[in-house]
Amino acid sequence: QQQQQQQQQQQHQQLVDNDDGEAKSIDDNSKSSTIADELRVVDMGCGRGYLTFALHSHLVERYQYEEGAFNIQSRGVDVRPKLMKEVNSIARDLGKDFDGLQFMTGTIESTDIEHDIDVLIALHACDTATDDSIWYGMKQNAKAIIVAPCCHKEVRGFLDMHVAHVAQKTKTKTKKGSLGNHHPYCMVLRHNIYKERMAETVTDSIRALLLEIADYDVKVFEFIGGEHTSKNVMITAVQRAKKRTKKQKDDLRRELISLSALHGLRRQKLADFMNESLREGELDGEGEGDGDGRQQPTKKAGNRRGMPSLL
Repeated sequence: QQQQQQQQQQQHQQLVDNDDGEAKSIDDNSKSSTIADELRVVDMGCGRGYLTFALHSHLVERYQYEEGAFNIQSRGVDVRPKLMKEVNSIARDLGKDFDGLQFMTGTIESTDIEHDIDVLIALHACDTATDDSIWYGMKQNAKAIIVAPCCHKEVRGFLDMHVAHVAQKTKTKTKKGSLGNHHPYCMVLRHNIYKERMAETVTDSIRALLLEIADYDVKVFEFIGGEHTSKNVMITAVQRAKKRTKKQKDDLRRELISLSALHGLRRQKLADFMNESLREGELDGEGEGDGDGRQQPTKKAGNRRGMPSLL
């Protein structure tokens, strides 16, 4: 388990470095803040903070002691007050390099950080806690959102209902004994292992589409070998310097609706946060603008130097 945690931490650290080892700004149009030259990281559901400590240490070593340095500010968030007190004490004992690392007690929704953040990470935030984390990153104008989801329970329930409904509907329209009384997915989803994988694939594909609608460039990939954990999919989203057009976003919304219809999805938590419909006939109408006629995270005004490259 310790080896697995070390490997996961190394994978996360690599995401904040360039392949050529140089620190470059991914956006010359600096992100808003009243405090300049800080690189702010938030780890949602941090637990004992293994990743939080490792990433903060790496960023301090990499970016805090060079010309044009960034002041690294890291926050870990968890609901367990006793644990947060313990890890805060450990951070204080580690010296000045960890002065910028603090742990906070609270839920994802209740976390109150005054300024925009640069990086939002959430490692194995269970089920819709990943959606809570992504939405928090959007609201805080995060330049990068990095999550490793797990336990995709929300969509799994819709899959069960959809297959049963379609099978029953088809059965009433065909002769008794006809092969038409089965939804094509019936033979797949009768096996729980495939049902779990299907829920994972569909949920994370929807999250990727929603992040793209919110003007992020998205990658989904395996970040650690399957021999260590089956929960090894990572979603990385980097904020675009130039927003997508209304047409591009409407095209993404059609893909979102099509994917949802295929699997019988009516709701999904991140889509609800963004007020994005999963059902046909509710796409925005024609008009001016970039197609953001739904609830969008509040953007804050200000001026701030760009952060180092994350990918």
